[in-house]
Amino acid sequence: MISLVRTLLDQKPHVEVKYNANGQPFLEAAEYNISITHSGKFVAILLSKDAVPGIDIEQVSEKIARIEDKFMSVDEMNSAKAEGEHKNSHKVVVWTTKEALFKFYGDGNIIFKENLLVEPFKFDGKGVINASIVVKDMHKKFDVHYEKIDDYILTYVLG
Repeated sequence: MISLVRTLLDQKPHVEVKYNANGQPFLEAAEYNISITHSGKFVAILLSKDAVPGIDIEQVSEKIARIEDKFMSVDEMNSAKAEGEHKNSHKVVVWTTKEALFKFYGDGNIIFKENLLVEPFKFDGKGVINASIVVKDMHKKFDVHYEKIDDYILTYVLG
């Protein structure tokens, strides 16, 4: 993966991906912020000079229904139920949105269903949704981008 990062940055071999105490990646000896995700056949890296990135990718499957009550608020679950045949894709968008926000925030002291909130949206395969981080030191709204690629959902935020 480091060779991919070096290729993206067109940097010399001294660039290294390191991880802070909360597991958040950062680039040593580079002026970019980085977020990394992988699932199945996909790896995604988001780099930014000016913003803190968060990115996540997950496969759409029935398994998401088994854990939805652990990460989704009642309003978020009701919004997903209204999607009918797209309800699992909708739930994965919510999950990956919260993962991307978690990676952006980087503190680690987050309860997904309480501190990371996704406003109701209609799943369209690709789009921008509104989500918020609500914690003691931050109450901020974000535009979160998502896209369905094959049977995966890729979501990212730049804050």
